[in-house]
Amino acid sequence: MSGAALPEISERDATGRVAELYEEIRSTVGLPLVNLVYRVLAATDRLDAAWAQLGPNLRDPGIQSAAAALVGEVRASSPAIPSAALATVGLHGDRLAGARSTLGAYMHANPRNLLAVTALLEEAAGTGSEEPDAGSMPAPADWGILPMASLDALDETASALIGEMSAPLVSPGEGALVPSLLRHFADEPVQLAMLWTSIAPSVESGAVAEEAERVSKRAIELAASFPCTVAPLEDELTRKTLVRFRFTLSRMIVVGALLEQALGVRRPDQETA
Repeated sequence: MSGAALPEISERDATGRVAELYEEIRSTVGLPLVNLVYRVLAATDRLDAAWAQLGPNLRDPGIQSAAAALVGEVRASSPAIPSAALATVGLHGDRLAGARSTLGAYMHANPRNLLAVTALLEEAAGTGSEEPDAGSMPAPADWGILPMASLDALDETASALIGEMSAPLVSPGEGALVPSLLRHFADEPVQLAMLWTSIAPSVESGAVAEEAERVSKRAIELAASFPCTVAPLEDELTRKTLVRFRFTLSRMIVVGALLEQALGVRRPDQETA
């Protein structure tokens, strides 16, 4: 991977108001971590203004069905990797359970994040329903997520592999944008390589881009029906950054679905009689 990554404020380094916002985000999204888009907004001092608008909408009970609708747009498929093959690279037992849980967490969060980014770009007039009681939000679930590697700590092999994987999944721009999901597997480059091999044909054929375009268009429709008003962020630099995240999040929703299939995860809507 070449070039410096987009500036962000890590959860470890968050203090004061940023730390408070991160806690709200974890509670609202339902994850024990703060996704990259919010960490980048924090680094540009835009998180407070953005979250003031997004929080009420992401706390609304309707977000669950909206997020599910985005995942439901994914039609691409990936064959399951045989369990014996997974085991040869150490993807079995607790590690396999952790990998599946990590994918589940991102498939929970990324649709919500895409809706949030879309609203900040396109605006939402608000349907007028009242904001739910923030105090009723559940604590972040214990997903059993794999640890996320620091980009600075990656060895040459893992760094090159993440760069190769990221290239077709992110939009170009100033500062490298590295999907956080990939970093959870970076401590075991052979496992990451196997996962990449399983989905690369769908990426290279254009299937991922096609599915992502459908997801992105659907997100515009769903974000427009947010219950509370969201005014678009106007400064050019922030908008350019959000456009990159919209591009990337839509693709990572598709990639997440493919990786779940590769690891033998079946969602309720995929079950057949």
